[in-house]
Amino acid sequence: MVFGVSLVCFATASCASADEASDPRSARGRDSAVMGRIDPQVQPAPKSLYPAYVNLDSIALRYSASQPILPETVSVRLDQIEVVASCTLGETFLTCLTPGPALSVGKHTIDVSLGPLRRRWWFRAVDPPKVAALLPVGGTMFLPSSRPVISGRFSDPGYAIDRSSIKLTVDGVDVTQHTRLHFESDRAGSFEFVPERAPSPGNHVVHFSLLSRSGLGLSAPTNFVVEPQADYSVQMIAPEPDSVVRQPDVTVQIVAASNRSDPDVVTMNGQIGTVISYATRPWIYSVDLRLVPGANAIRITVQFQNGEIRTIVAHVIYEKQER
Repeated sequence: MVFGVSLVCFATASCASADEASDPRSARGRDSAVMGRIDPQVQPAPKSLYPAYVNLDSIALRYSASQPILPETVSVRLDQIEVVASCTLGETFLTCLTPGPALSVGKHTIDVSLGPLRRRWWFRAVDPPKVAALLPVGGTMFLPSSRPVISGRFSDPGYAIDRSSIKLTVDGVDVTQHTRLHFESDRAGSFEFVPERAPSPGNHVVHFSLLSRSGLGLSAPTNFVVEPQADYSVQMIAPEPDSVVRQPDVTVQIVAASNRSDPDVVTMNGQIGTVISYATRPWIYSVDLRLVPGANAIRITVQFQNGEIRTIVAHVIYEKQER
């Protein structure tokens, strides 16, 4: 919280501006020996604009007094509602965090009493600028060759858009100059950006922002995910391909995996394989086969759950063990 340079004065009506109506019980109407002042720079700033439909983040000010301010003499009202329970009183400051309900559109008045010190000011809550139909919708998945269209509509119901403030970034890179802007009026428009090339696999963060002439802004993030290139692998791990075995009965084991889909049906020379264990990945499938003397071709076919099929042929040589 930043405060401006303090202006020293006594707590009299002459210290207050026209928008700071002094209470009749102010310093002029009380013990003139009690002196002090509330700094004119307060938060929220007098006559400032604030976004509606959200809570006021804080009321804050600095003050000085010739005598200590007692907590029971402190009152803070937002639109005539006492919010002092949210406040912290220090020797030279008062801070109230998130006082009151969400702000409605219109004028809002703050009245502060610190013993004999009084201050009243107002600010206005207005509809902030908005973004609609922001695309891609967060978390949307795209294929590796895709060039996602990033688009949206923006508007402000009461103030013109500051066109120079519009900014679009993708993964922190400013792409505003490559973004097509269309204005329906000085208060509403749309934007569209298409990457020159397909983004790399992984998560990508998009951020759109602007200010209106009210001084209020919008900040609209979204993201999309580009899938990696599809990978399907099938490998025989036992016996090793092209190895020599001495017994005709062997247990053939294969590994099947993909970054797109799990295996569904695995066959080896027409026999359906079974999973040894689902506890670890990639899954290992096995089938018991009887070999004939010489080279044996083992045809392994894996159908994945997304319908993709991969087939490999591996060879095992069976040599009878001579007696």
